[in-house]
Amino acid sequence: MKQSLIILTAAASLTLSGCMAPMVWSKPGLTQEEWLADSYACERDTRGAAQSFGGGIDGMLQAREFLARCLRSKGYAQMPH
Repeated sequence: MKQSLIILTAAASLTLSGCMAPMVWSKPGLTQEEWLADSYACERDTRGAAQSFGGGIDGMLQAREFLARCLRSKGYAQMPH
């Protein structure tokens, strides 16, 4: 019974996450040139700090958060696409 509940919960979570709208980074008045420069700078900084993140899924999640903090510091917010 308990195992069935865990499997059902996991399946429901995966199903719901597949229904979520994809997120994009945006900010008011954004030009393509500004996005290209800012996203490049944040990606470069993330790659430069990659050694401190470690490996595996945890390292990937840390890198994703580092990139998100960089973009937020430049005035971006995530919005549904």
